[in-house]
Amino acid sequence: MRSRSAIASALMLGLLFGSGCGEPSPAQYAASKLPGLLKKLKDPDPEARARATDEIRALGIAYTKEALPHLFANFEDEHEKARRYAAEAVAFYGEDAIPGVMEALKSSSARRRAMGFIALGTFPGQIKVKLLKETLPILSQGLQDEDLEVRRSAAAAVRFHGSWAKETLPLQIKLLQEEKDKEVLQMILFSLCTMGTDAKEALPILYRMQKDGVADERLRNLLERAVFFVEGKDQEYEKEWAEEEAKKQQQGSAPPKPE
Repeated sequence: MRSRSAIASALMLGLLFGSGCGEPSPAQYAASKLPGLLKKLKDPDPEARARATDEIRALGIAYTKEALPHLFANFEDEHEKARRYAAEAVAFYGEDAIPGVMEALKSSSARRRAMGFIALGTFPGQIKVKLLKETLPILSQGLQDEDLEVRRSAAAAVRFHGSWAKETLPLQIKLLQEEKDKEVLQMILFSLCTMGTDAKEALPILYRMQKDGVADERLRNLLERAVFFVEGKDQEYEKEWAEEEAKKQQQGSAPPKPE
């Protein structure tokens, strides 16, 4: 009598190659690979855990939904790269990931809260908009969290929300004056760049920062960039280019669009 494992193996081979063309379908291939990758999510090597996360996502979101609980479990991974990969991967599951992400954002674990913000920032725009009413207060809390990783992750999420997170602008302005961590400040300046003229209330503090001087070169460059976009200079250049292009087109040639 054939053993259960032998029967299971035969069934799996039949499933994979029974299509008649010798090649498994994407769903069949994912079904064959996923169990091994789920085991690798607990591999002693953090790099192996991160790679397994990427490989799961590569199998196709539609075929790997059962991996979600395992990915959420890795929000507590001791290695930053491994847990960040898990948080970014979760966001690609869209609607199916919302309950778990919201739970993480409200967790008593700082590590889980931080990864919740990473996932929230990675969500596609339509989900960000859908969750705004609930997540804007949470974003504000995250920007003021005592844990540095949480503050950094919340600031990154705000950056990727752009003007959708305009309600947090007064808090972002406050943090430009009080926050000491360079990474948080970088994310806030990136956020203001994304918001553009919607962040005009921030111009006084941006001008003051320019006047006082910023020692860190990256922050100084980001500050100049933020002023450029918040003042709307990019829109002015775009308008000038459009007018010039229209003139050139009338003459039969158009100039290259400026960078």
